Order: sequence, then structure tokens, then C-alpha cells
Amino acid sequence: MDLNKERERGSRAKAILNDPLFVESIEALRVMYFDAWRNSNAADSSEREHLFALFNAVDEFEGHLSSVLKTGQMAERQLNQNN
Repeated sequence: MDLNKERERGSRAKAILNDPLFVESIEALRVMYFDAWRNSNAADSSEREHLFALFNAVDEFEGHLSSVLKTGQMAERQLNQNN
């Protein structure tokens, strides 16, 4: 992908990550999955593993957007160096 596209994607990821509704939604999912895991039956390992996977998926999703943001920032620096 070219640097301009990477920069644009980074800018979009930043806007998403800083959006109050996104931040609220991510936190709500974390709380919901953690509470469900914490309150689940300890003997139901399948359900607990599923809830733990969902809890971790929230971090992976947010982490992907953070990675796109960082890549965009690096692209921005490279574009500035080339000009």
C-alpha cells in the first residue's frame, strides 16, 4: 500500500479510536464479557473459555486499529522526510 493510503488509514483509525462512542462501546464490551466470565459457573469450562476469548477479541480489535494508526504515523513521517 502506498504511503498516502497508509497515512489516510491512520487518520481514520485515530478518529475511530478517539470517538467517544467507540471508547464507550469498547469499555462496555470489556465490562460485559469480564462480568459474564467472572459470574459464570466454574465447572463450565467451555462457556468460560468462550467468554475469555470474547474478552480478548475486544483487545485484539482495538489493537488492530492502534496498529493501523501507528503505521499511518510512520507513513506521515516518511512523506514529510521525502518532501
